[in-house]
Amino acid sequence: MAAVSRHQALLDVRQGVLVHKDLALWNILGTPDRIAAFIDWDDAISGDPMDDLSLLACFHGAPVIARALAGYARVRPLPEHALPRFWLHLLRNMIVKAVIRVGAGYFTRDDGFYLINAGSNGGDLETLTRMRLDTALQGLNENCDLSILP
Repeated sequence: MAAVSRHQALLDVRQGVLVHKDLALWNILGTPDRIAAFIDWDDAISGDPMDDLSLLACFHGAPVIARALAGYARVRPLPEHALPRFWLHLLRNMIVKAVIRVGAGYFTRDDGFYLINAGSNGGDLETLTRMRLDTALQGLNENCDLSILP
């Protein structure tokens, strides 16, 4: 992946922060207006905060990500080159998810398999996965803002 090689320096983090590594909405407790707690810390590492925020983008679009970035920025300044780092982490996280999904046969499952988004099927998940990969690569290569996230 030439794009990853070209942007490899973005992965150099001077000082890591606590990164949850599984910021799915089911691991965030609270109300629509207030986060009370994060649960399921077994994947936590020291790393780039853009990695955590990009994990949300594996499943959610621009409005959710924009709110998460704004909330982060209220507490701590966004890191240097935040958006390119976000796109690079999203690309990497989606590649990992794609490998898991292919290996586990998720793209060939019927709608009875999925607990979340009941009624969807493996073809829907494959389409979403490909779209997120394409979007992350476009965001990284073209230095796009979040508006390209579907």
